[in-house]
Amino acid sequence: MSQRILITGATGLIGKALTDEFRSLGHHTIGLSIDRAGESRCDENFQGTANDPELMQRALRGVDVVVHLAALRSPNLDTPLRTYTLNTSATFNTLSSAAESGVKVAIHASSISVLGFSFSQARLYPNYLPIDEAHPKTLSDPYGLSKVADEETVRYLRNRHKIDIYAPRFPYVGDLETLLTKRATKIAADDSFGAQDFWAYLEIRDAVKAITTFIEERPKLDDPVLNVVAPNTLARTKTRDLMTKHFPGRDWSSIPTGYGSLFESAKIQAKSSFRFQHLFKNEA
Repeated sequence: MSQRILITGATGLIGKALTDEFRSLGHHTIGLSIDRAGESRCDENFQGTANDPELMQRALRGVDVVVHLAALRSPNLDTPLRTYTLNTSATFNTLSSAAESGVKVAIHASSISVLGFSFSQARLYPNYLPIDEAHPKTLSDPYGLSKVADEETVRYLRNRHKIDIYAPRFPYVGDLETLLTKRATKIAADDSFGAQDFWAYLEIRDAVKAITTFIEERPKLDDPVLNVVAPNTLARTKTRDLMTKHFPGRDWSSIPTGYGSLFESAKIQAKSSFRFQHLFKNEA
């Protein structure tokens, strides 16, 4: 059945790929972008910020599903105050407006950066492995802090409005042909690169599939936050060896031999039909 789907951040990497997928499935797409509106592939487009209440009300008319991707994606793109306030206000405005307007399903793109590792000035060690959704956070930057608030907003709206809402935590997302290959080449040259994200990644087609799975299956979860991280790393060095080298002073012998990810993404696979299909080949 055709649905009207609003995508915030529609001109970004995931936004464009999602638009193509939704349109191929016969859905009507509405894009909201702060700039580059001419690059959108959506059927309808709105230009402006996701924290504009009036604009959001116009964009949401007749919408069945919302995918919220719009955000400042690093603490280095603006001041700490603007990074936190813009991200959190955009998320609250988008998702609360969606819930109040009767939207059936909403997806908020969260990030593994919520844990505090990614942008920390000091090297942070995981409390345990593998890193699951319950792993403690060590807040160290305004972007990660904004994602904590965003995830709590998702929980609040699910409890208040009983909406089917999901907050997948994504790592670095790219395509195997270019972005992931370039990143893997950098890691191969210097495997300290990517260490703060534990060399994690997700192929763009798997990111799209995860989001479409939430919309089509609406899985019932105890908590709407869940990891969606590829089951292997982007490194050509085995994971145990990488951790021994870059996180010294601990016994990492419990890490299985091989190139496995340090993130656990069991929940999405246990609660839905989603499976990772597009994986980097660690061995040439």
